[in-house]
Amino acid sequence: MDKWIVTYRGGFMTNAGPTCEEIKVEKTFVWGDERWHIPSVYVCDEGIVIDFCVERPPQLFKEYVNKWDLLHSRRDDFTREQLMQIENENPDNIEFDTEIRVNGKELCYKHDFSTYYVPQDCMPGYFGKDKAAKSAMEHYGLDTSIGWVIRRYVFGWEGFGSAIETLTIKMKRRTVELPGIHFSTPENGESIVFNHPVTGTEHKLTVQECVCRKLEGHCDDADAEYPIFYTDLLYTLDPDLPENSFRIQDYNDGDDPRTKKAGQEKSQPAAMGYAAVVMLTPDNDEPEIVNADGSTARIHTSFSHFYFEPKENIEWYMIFNHKIMEDIDIRVI
Repeated sequence: MDKWIVTYRGGFMTNAGPTCEEIKVEKTFVWGDERWHIPSVYVCDEGIVIDFCVERPPQLFKEYVNKWDLLHSRRDDFTREQLMQIENENPDNIEFDTEIRVNGKELCYKHDFSTYYVPQDCMPGYFGKDKAAKSAMEHYGLDTSIGWVIRRYVFGWEGFGSAIETLTIKMKRRTVELPGIHFSTPENGESIVFNHPVTGTEHKLTVQECVCRKLEGHCDDADAEYPIFYTDLLYTLDPDLPENSFRIQDYNDGDDPRTKKAGQEKSQPAAMGYAAVVMLTPDNDEPEIVNADGSTARIHTSFSHFYFEPKENIEWYMIFNHKIMEDIDIRVI
């Protein structure tokens, strides 16, 4: 095995800058139904490095591969909803954020790296390809009969650095996306009833406005033109859902830019066209309407993709963002 070296700016297999000092902590904890390990913390001149190792039972990989026939399937074989589900069910898909405090002071997140280990009998042909995972497993003495997700997070001192007396970590699991129902462009005032895929709660979506618009002030480049028509959907929810937990998207991809025909008028640079797209992002300060009973309802906004011609019938679909685990606080040192 190559010499194990951890640096502030390097990854699992690359070294940049001075070597960090390893402090073995051997911290183990359970988060949800997962068993986590923090074998070591590394103290560097610019900050600290922390390795998180998550156990993944081999049966999870076997069931996952067999369910979706991943050894014989291609991405094009699946629908958009199936791809979303495949990503959510991937045993290696563990996304989380952290808040690190050393001696009571919060450190600044800089970057992170990932590597994975899958037992040979779970995914034939995958075993042994990730040298970074094998190196980390050998250094930490991890069990090779099970799978592992290994994440390295790097934090900066940001103006202070001292001996570590206490080290605490708040672990925050990122949300996963869950597909909802489809519906075609509705009439103004029309309502659509749906159930939340996790809570089962019945919600009513009421369309306040659904109108096709033309992007004004757009610019093409010298050789290509861009689609300029989109549909603007304004709606309310009853009961409402928390911010960032629900959205509606155009199920289709819209029209791609196309090459201008010979003799067609040329326009200004395309960069301004991209800026115009950004302008269509919904405002966080969403307006409200007052209902007949005096109550108020927040208005949500969604936009379709862009098309060269006005599109009368947009296929919309719902996406729910669900947090699968509650935040936890870990005292490492």
